[in-house]
Amino acid sequence: MPGIDITAVEMLDRLSADLEHRRIRLHLAGEIDQVRDLLRATGITSVATDAHPTVDAAVAAARRDFDHPPSTDHKSA
Repeated sequence: MPGIDITAVEMLDRLSADLEHRRIRLHLAGEIDQVRDLLRATGITSVATDAHPTVDAAVAAARRDFDHPPSTDHKSA
């Protein structure tokens, strides 16, 4: 079972935010129950939303993101 502490949770949050700013999603794979529990306990839920049961599932989701990236059309006010 993987172990995680608050420092790692904060790092995942910063990494996820940095990647999101670049329009990249962070996908987690495998048994991450402890990780997800700590993320939720600290109020950081955005990271655990892209959790997948297997590496294959995470790779497939990442490929879908690559094939259909988020819109970059931002209208100026």
